[in-house]
Amino acid sequence: MPSENARGTYACAQACRPHLVRSGAAGRTSHILTLSPLLKLQPCWFRSHVAYTISKYGKSMCMLNMAAEFRMPGIGVNSL
Repeated sequence: MPSENARGTYACAQACRPHLVRSGAAGRTSHILTLSPLLKLQPCWFRSHVAYTISKYGKSMCMLNMAAEFRMPGIGVNSL
């Protein structure tokens, strides 16, 4: 199911957050790293596989949000 890309990313990050905060408090560097595309609204990405592209863009938007939300407890969030 295509929506699982964003939902899984969000759920996993929320489940890991307490552990990453504790790790950061212990002096270690905490990071979340995923694979997600740049947010380019070009027709070539939507032409043949719109549902998959939308789900991957949802994942990219999750990462942007989490980068801002998790910054305060010192957790780095990035996408490749």
